[in-house]
Amino acid sequence: MFIFPKFSNIQKVTARERIVFSCTGCGACCKNVRDSLLLTPLDTYRLINFLQKEGVKIQPMETLESIAELKELTRGFYVYVLKTANNGVCTFLQDNRCTVYAARPFTCRIYPFSPKFKADGSADWELCLDQLHHFRGGHVTAREWQRRFLQDEDSLFFREEDKRIPLIGELLHEIPKARLREAEILTLSFYYFAYDFSEPFLPQFQDNMAFLAAKLKSLQNK
Repeated sequence: MFIFPKFSNIQKVTARERIVFSCTGCGACCKNVRDSLLLTPLDTYRLINFLQKEGVKIQPMETLESIAELKELTRGFYVYVLKTANNGVCTFLQDNRCTVYAARPFTCRIYPFSPKFKADGSADWELCLDQLHHFRGGHVTAREWQRRFLQDEDSLFFREEDKRIPLIGELLHEIPKARLREAEILTLSFYYFAYDFSEPFLPQFQDNMAFLAAKLKSLQNK
């Protein structure tokens, strides 16, 4: 379900194909990113945890709404996208450095690659070539990048989401117009906010999606 950014200059690569690439720390990949840094629930869970540990005292919803804005993907289904400055620079970039690096979103951690995870845990990979000055120096592979920057929790989440979210989308499309606003609020709440941020994420996500599906089915019959 999660929609990865559509880069303007990409090529397909294999997981073990060696790519000439070296991060220069220039911050270029954090600029001109307006409406392109979509946040998964796992991203927001980690960001909220990180910001709370850094001393942010406001509630999760207020925290998220201060750093991101809502975009509608399909009928009744909204996602959060990181806010940017007027020039399209990520809100977390300061002096060409990420201020939430330890909890940066999935898209940022996996750049310059973009994967589509499959049910068996493998992935189809694309390579973003927008910043050509990065493609010199060292050598990396998508598989090495995944092992270096992603946790098992990431691939497990995407596999779980691909299994559960299509059903949520189908249910939303069948909600009567008079109940759609209620369905939208329920979906947003259980997708992004109904978590105990001191407990593991994935079991809560599974429970939330099962509960949400049941609630949406009940709205269809009212």
